[in-house]
Amino acid sequence: MPGYGYENIELVVEGKVARITLARPAVGNALSAALMEEMADAAARIDAEAGVWAVLITGKGKHFSTGADLRDGRLLYRTHGPLVAGRQAVRVGHRMIEAILNLRAITVAAVRGMAVGGGAGLACVCDFRIAGSSAQILVPEVERGMNLSWGLLPIFTAQLGPSLAKEIVILCQPVSAARLLGCGFFYKVVADDDLEGEAEKLLALILERPPVPAQMVKASINASAFALARALAHMDADQSVLTHRTEDFAEAMAAFREKRKPLFKGD
Repeated sequence: MPGYGYENIELVVEGKVARITLARPAVGNALSAALMEEMADAAARIDAEAGVWAVLITGKGKHFSTGADLRDGRLLYRTHGPLVAGRQAVRVGHRMIEAILNLRAITVAAVRGMAVGGGAGLACVCDFRIAGSSAQILVPEVERGMNLSWGLLPIFTAQLGPSLAKEIVILCQPVSAARLLGCGFFYKVVADDDLEGEAEKLLALILERPPVPAQMVKASINASAFALARALAHMDADQSVLTHRTEDFAEAMAAFREKRKPLFKGD
């Protein structure tokens, strides 16, 4: 599979493995609308290749991904402009998440540093996650005056269980890789310097299995675990547009910029 001229990600296919690297290290691999569109396109291209049995997703630089790029003008339609544009701006994240979740091949996320918000969600929808010791998951949406969208809330709940999902999404505190290893979210936690090598070992183990039954089992487990995900999350795009137009959201953004605690009023 040749290069496709992506600007925000790198896609390399070697034999039976496709490797996607988030390639915006200067901004912590923040998820711009353009990057998310490239991810969805790359997933479609990979899915069209029957010879790809496994997919590795990594981030270039210090962090896996610091989440949605709030500086991206296309994503700011959630707070400004017509409602129809706001709803469409949210959908770009949905399309990326669904594209990765529905890949036929077995997917592995190798997480170093922070995986924030949608970045944590991107790791969450992979079949396996392996972490460097520096890895942390942070879902700050509620603290920033918004809901968790992109269809991720029921998926987090299925992967983590309701109690831990509530803790992570409502309290908005970073959770270490070591703790997430204990609940089965991470397959393995290793030293940061060993992350690439351990990810390759996991890919090799996946490739030792026959692809057809492995892919069938993946599809069946996902259908069982996430059966109600779409039904439960079908309104989260509208919830996102709503929360982005509240006074509490404006206060959360001002407090974030000014490095102070927000004062919410429920407006």
